[in-house]
Amino acid sequence: MNILIKIPIAFLLVILASCEQQPTLSISQQSALVSDSLSVTVSGLTGNQIISLISETADQRGRAWIAEATFKADANGKVDVGKVAPLSGSYTNADGMGLFWSATLNGLPTDSMKGGFSRRAQLAYTTTIKLQIEGATADSSQVVRRFLAEEVTTDTIKHNSLRGILHLPSNSSTKGAVIV
Repeated sequence: MNILIKIPIAFLLVILASCEQQPTLSISQQSALVSDSLSVTVSGLTGNQIISLISETADQRGRAWIAEATFKADANGKVDVGKVAPLSGSYTNADGMGLFWSATLNGLPTDSMKGGFSRRAQLAYTTTIKLQIEGATADSSQVVRRFLAEEVTTDTIKHNSLRGILHLPSNSSTKGAVIV
């Protein structure tokens, strides 16, 4: 074969190899209220490939809250955590929020958790989700979960024996409040 033909073919093979899709972890929002549902998906896998997703969140005391789930990709190399049940892990049913609510202190059984998730004055926390393939991290993503909407202002109230925190929408002329 002519050298002039071999070079373009080799170049084309290099280009095609670099276009190979890499495994990608996606979270629908990078910042959301704790009450918002999120979509967690993985793409770029081979059909029926086995992967693990591990979530880790540090509470206010710096303790790690960990959840994990193992999935089998569909024939197209995709996993939608909200539509497919994990093969094993911290929870058993298809649940888009499973990696968040099933986290336990240091990944230990729930009966070993002391004091629960600590968040006294913490208005937001960050969860990191890692995509692992054969024990190696292939991708990761973070999401900030907030307890208050970004447009809410907070004021500490101290008057005589009254103590509290007042939350108000910053963009509203109506200033109603609930006192508990």
